[in-house]
Amino acid sequence: MNPTFIPVDIEDAVRRPFLNSLSKNLQYSLHIFEKVLETGWKTPFEQVDVTILSLYRKLLAQFDGIFILLDHGSLNAAAITARSALETYASLMFIFEDGEEFVEKRATSYYTFYKLEELKHLNNPKVADRISASYSVVELQKMKDSIKTLIYKQSPYKEVSEMRFELIKNLRNENRKVSVHWYSLYLKNNEEIFSLSALIDYVDRFGNDLNKLYSLLSFETHSLNARSDLDFQKNQVIFDDLRKEENIENYDLFRQVRDFLGFPTINIISRYLTKDEIVNFGKFYDKDRAI
Repeated sequence: MNPTFIPVDIEDAVRRPFLNSLSKNLQYSLHIFEKVLETGWKTPFEQVDVTILSLYRKLLAQFDGIFILLDHGSLNAAAITARSALETYASLMFIFEDGEEFVEKRATSYYTFYKLEELKHLNNPKVADRISASYSVVELQKMKDSIKTLIYKQSPYKEVSEMRFELIKNLRNENRKVSVHWYSLYLKNNEEIFSLSALIDYVDRFGNDLNKLYSLLSFETHSLNARSDLDFQKNQVIFDDLRKEENIENYDLFRQVRDFLGFPTINIISRYLTKDEIVNFGKFYDKDRAI
């Protein structure tokens, strides 16, 4: 069976095989995304699918950034973007994690919480002042009323809002100070997920390694590892170069990050495309992952 898509090599593929692998993964995944969008012209996407594809598109954008940064040797900035990609990966994998029964509920929960945040944003007086030049008071109120109608009166969004309210009420009655997120609802058993760390544990397919990786990437994001970018030689402080192109090929962290794109892509193909596409991508992925 001939593959439906053959990614092209970067110019210096021989010298930089891992960067070439990352590029080909991104090319193939973007091809899949575009192919799925073509199906939307025939059958308009439901809101659930718009949410799923928005998250997948976000993941593609993050990997595009990671590739550009690694291509220029900017490991620190690439690690910061990789942390965001891990969070997006966890969100997508959570939606798909427990089968079709949960896909619609979890994607709807994501969208409802997104609209709740949008309403909170519009209710902020500072925001109202900032956008007053673009929207009149009446227009701004119409925007807020529209969101309220959606999340409090229309199914299935009002059910999510009610479930959220009930969970918050129960937690307060128990004197538990935790934040309720979109992924805190619609759990399969009696699990509790009130943090990104717990969400990452829930979707971990790497033997409890994801949170270790998340912690490592968070150190970079919050600048807690600034002292690791220097060395002492003969009582002199020597700072590392800002760009380290020669180290990328041996940087195991990004080999782990590469899988954040592959697994969601398989889920996207399974939901929207044919079994042949799964076989083709699987062959590519198994061969490429060995690099």
